[in-house]
Amino acid sequence: MLPLLPGFEGDIGAPGGSALQAVLHWTYKSLSRGPDSLIESLKRFVPDPMEYIHIGSLRTYEILSGKLLTELIYIHCKLMIVDDRYVIIGSANINDRSQVGNRDSEVCILVKDYENVSSRMDGKPYDAGKFAFSLRKTLMMEHLGLLPEQKRKPPKRKIDVDDPVTDSFFVGTWGAIAKKNTEIFEKV
Repeated sequence: MLPLLPGFEGDIGAPGGSALQAVLHWTYKSLSRGPDSLIESLKRFVPDPMEYIHIGSLRTYEILSGKLLTELIYIHCKLMIVDDRYVIIGSANINDRSQVGNRDSEVCILVKDYENVSSRMDGKPYDAGKFAFSLRKTLMMEHLGLLPEQKRKPPKRKIDVDDPVTDSFFVGTWGAIAKKNTEIFEKV
């Protein structure tokens, strides 16, 4: 998940929006422009990188006085879960304040699981790390509105987040829900 817009005040098109424009430029370049971008790098290994990566953003909504309101959710935490075995999590930024070591107190940690649980990855038996697997499942369930405390209407069919790389989940559930949510947002 990436913030749809950087967490700066201002309007992208306004004269004071240059910081927003700069961050969006480098985000776009890092993801999809040039030979060293994420998408182009993945193309060296797989024919269609979009079968392996999903870039999304989070929103919240509320109905206030009969009107639908929506707001971006800005994610400050940096998190990567790799193969349900490793978790990199923290708040450190790639700048001198976070990297020099004597200014910000932001950190990032690597968690490598040594306790495994039986799982499945692409339909095959897989030993996942207990913490990484649990964290990924919880986050996916939260983003899909499936946690009990979210009090959402239950889905018409059971959604299983245990195996995130099957086409039935990654395309048929995760991608389909993201697409439907985008269509709903664009209508509103």
